[in-house]
Amino acid sequence: MNNGKATSINPGKQMDGSKVPGDLDSWDYMGTDPNAILTYTYKTLSERSTTLYHSHAPVAAAINKQTNYAVGSGLVFRSQPDYTTLNITKEYAKDWSMRFQKLLHYTFTLLNWYEKQGLIFRTGLIKGDSLVLFDRKHNMN
Repeated sequence: MNNGKATSINPGKQMDGSKVPGDLDSWDYMGTDPNAILTYTYKTLSERSTTLYHSHAPVAAAINKQTNYAVGSGLVFRSQPDYTTLNITKEYAKDWSMRFQKLLHYTFTLLNWYEKQGLIFRTGLIKGDSLVLFDRKHNMN
């Protein structure tokens, strides 16, 4: 009921992870061949991974947890110069690296670098960019 009028909706189209209902209809596969995945294009695998992320809470939780563990509040640059090569003291090298790290942290915070790292990492996991694809010269779509 919507404003006193009976309306109908098709909930099946809204539960497949598509942003616009029906935009992922092209990858539906109802066959029983377990090897069919070997001939899928990257586009099809990416669409299926995205749909799985948006429609299955455990998958979304696993990706978000992995992103939070790997990136967290940001991947921080940590390095100390080789004090023997630069002919400086070990304490000065440590002090310099701490000041440089604080400067980078401040810059990355102003540029929202940490949020961007998390977004790129999460998007890569969602779209299946970690999938190993076979070289399929017969199907270059």
